[in-house]
Amino acid sequence: MGQNAPSFRLNFGGGLEHSIGILIASYLLEREGFKFENPEWLAKKAIHPGVPDVYVSKTEKGIKRFWIIEIESHETKLAKAKKLEQFRNNILNHELIIIDLTGLKNHDSIKELEELIKSRLP
Repeated sequence: MGQNAPSFRLNFGGGLEHSIGILIASYLLEREGFKFENPEWLAKKAIHPGVPDVYVSKTEKGIKRFWIIEIESHETKLAKAKKLEQFRNNILNHELIIIDLTGLKNHDSIKELEELIKSRLP
């Protein structure tokens, strides 16, 4: 990666597995040509503010689409409901993807984590 390589800030609040999940998702999306977007406006929404783990876009056939990607290392029904309320169906051309890491068989396997995340990305 050169001087113009994408960069982003990482919130370490979710623990190591969560942070590694964000890094893997970001790496895979960058490789596929997605553009990282500034999520700050989502934190300033009047109703249900929040900053997503990964916020990207891609233009295909002249249409710009956006994805909000949430990595959940300790997903619960309440946590999922909160994410759905924050990010789903209230923003045009935005798709929410929640990647639940609780189903991993081997939490020490980076390869398994990468495969799980890759299977859920656009």
